[in-house]
Amino acid sequence: MENKTILIVEDDGILAVQLRNMLIELGYNVPEPVATGEEAIAVMTAGRSDLVSPELVLSELASPDLALSGLILPDLILMDIKLAGEMDGITAAARIRSVADVPIVFLTGFSHDPLLQRAKTTAPYGYLVKPASQQNLAATIEMALYKHTLDRQLKESEDRYKSLYQLIRLLCDNVPDMIWAKDMENRFIFVNQAHARLLNARDTDEPIGKTDMYFAARERADHPDQPDWHTLGEICADSDVVVMSTEIAQRFDESGNVKGQFLFLDVHKAPFRDKQGLMIGTVGCGRDVTREKQLEAEHRQMEAEKMEFEVRNRQLQKVESLGLMAGAIAHHFNNQLHVVMGNLEVTMDDAPRDSVILETLTEALKAAHKAAEVSGLMLTYLGQTPRKHEPIDLSKTCRQSLSLLQTVILNKVTLVPEIPSPGPTICADAGQIQQILTNVVTNAWEAVGENHGNIRLTVKTVSPTDIPTLKRFPIDWRLKESIYACLEVADSGCGITNTDIEKLFDPFFTTKFTGRGLGLSVVIGIVQAHSGGVTVESEPGRGSIFRVFLPISAEELPCQPDLPAMPVQAVKTEKISRNEGGGAVLLIEDEEPVRNMARIMLTRLGYTVIEAKDGAEGLERFKQHQDEIRCVLSDLTMPRMNGWETIAALRKLSPDIPVILSSGYDEALVMADEHTERPNSFLGKPYQLKSLGTAIRRAVYGSDWHG
Repeated sequence: MENKTILIVEDDGILAVQLRNMLIELGYNVPEPVATGEEAIAVMTAGRSDLVSPELVLSELASPDLALSGLILPDLILMDIKLAGEMDGITAAARIRSVADVPIVFLTGFSHDPLLQRAKTTAPYGYLVKPASQQNLAATIEMALYKHTLDRQLKESEDRYKSLYQLIRLLCDNVPDMIWAKDMENRFIFVNQAHARLLNARDTDEPIGKTDMYFAARERADHPDQPDWHTLGEICADSDVVVMSTEIAQRFDESGNVKGQFLFLDVHKAPFRDKQGLMIGTVGCGRDVTREKQLEAEHRQMEAEKMEFEVRNRQLQKVESLGLMAGAIAHHFNNQLHVVMGNLEVTMDDAPRDSVILETLTEALKAAHKAAEVSGLMLTYLGQTPRKHEPIDLSKTCRQSLSLLQTVILNKVTLVPEIPSPGPTICADAGQIQQILTNVVTNAWEAVGENHGNIRLTVKTVSPTDIPTLKRFPIDWRLKESIYACLEVADSGCGITNTDIEKLFDPFFTTKFTGRGLGLSVVIGIVQAHSGGVTVESEPGRGSIFRVFLPISAEELPCQPDLPAMPVQAVKTEKISRNEGGGAVLLIEDEEPVRNMARIMLTRLGYTVIEAKDGAEGLERFKQHQDEIRCVLSDLTMPRMNGWETIAALRKLSPDIPVILSSGYDEALVMADEHTERPNSFLGKPYQLKSLGTAIRRAVYGSDWHG
């Protein structure tokens, strides 16, 4: 072990030599003693190359702010309190200790000298009363050196602790997570800046010694209108780490403004124990996962919207598929019905009036007419049966239908109308509105069944904000008006499941034994043609509410008297006179069975028939027989050249040639197309002998012909 160096500062030369000899004998390194405090300071700085004279050394040491880097320091100074010169030992010791960590042991002649009290201010490591024995000297110096070593180690430990604390504080204050520690009374003993901001504390020192409830109470007092503030300071269990998710009110944003929003935190808390394992507090950290929660919520919303979009897309595809199917079925169905009904009619015309088979044929023709009605309903579902729309009073139209509705429902079911007068004005076809009302009320009656119940019929107006967004049909309906008329039919029946509600308006879908399956499909088709929509509110066992929404019209109502609803007329069969016509008719039809049936009908009516299987062939036949042909009967949908193109081509050859356009589609839909050349008459399939003859005479003789 290296010997320690001891500097002696003593103005008594004999005593200084004695002390030096004793210390050398004790094994210490002892330089030449000095007699004054100034010299002691000068000796300590002798190793500095930038100090060239003792005077300069003394002048620099005279400043308390002097930095003594580079000093050659002894391990201990043995300093007399009373020294020669202007500086006593206490002053010199204070000056040295202010800039250097060197232990000092004072020498004094009196143990109760008043200077001793002043010497304590320099924190000496011991006192020796002169003259000191070698034994006392050795013991005092060894204890002073040992104590200084302990003090230095303690200081180094404190320095390391301070550095570590500063590092921990720096780390804690620069992470976004909230970190805290509490004692057993739930009082803070440490918080980082993130948690101080959450508490709305001035700094990280303010929460020390306080609880969460202190800040919660302060926030409630300062901002009573803001959300409640929850604490995070519960003492956790003795054994395990507690992991929890919690929601607390975020009072302030980064600018200090009150927000009142909620934060979502993932919190970890653990017991804080002493060396014996006893719990003395808690430590915890909280991570702000609000953004993650928001992203999760947004993701769920996106998934829900995606699912809704997929459902809507599937429904739209289903509607489109059903529309294509229904349109194709109606078109081909009408063609086949035309063949059936035409043959039946021709056969009936040939049968004797008193023939038994005539009654059978009449029933078959009635069934064919009903089948044609189903085909027409299919087209109505597609919105392909537009009618002339004019301003009507919705309440008035509903009142005119009440007597007819009373005949539809049984006596056990009571119809309760709530119809204002006058009602909202809509631009619509009155017959189709009555058809909507009849079908919806019939559906309600079928839902009530054999039980006693009520059907409430209400007419009112609503704003778009009052129209539900769920269970709205058609699914692509977009609200465009500022106000809508509402026709509401509520029943006390069996109710409908959510799954069935999605299928309600599909053609031929029904859950009732008595249902026909096309009533609500017709409703949605008519409503769609009127730029309206339908909503359904229902639960199994709690009845249903159907609401039909139609745009309000600003047009004035025409002055018309109240008229009762027109009853449904039975199918009439009449004997058709033969040889009603004369001349040639150009028949253009791509379906061979339909063409054959039309030829038979035309022949029965007394016309000569020139046939063509499409428009292009028909144009060639017309060129060949132009002088013979009195009229042209052309189908609408054909390959190569459709009906409209055929009419245009024929009129170029003969501008005045009468043309009849025939189709399985509705007349209003067909004639709504914009074409320069128009037919003289329209004939809807399936048609009868009489309607065919009437159409030809109207085309040939003009629209004023009455037979």
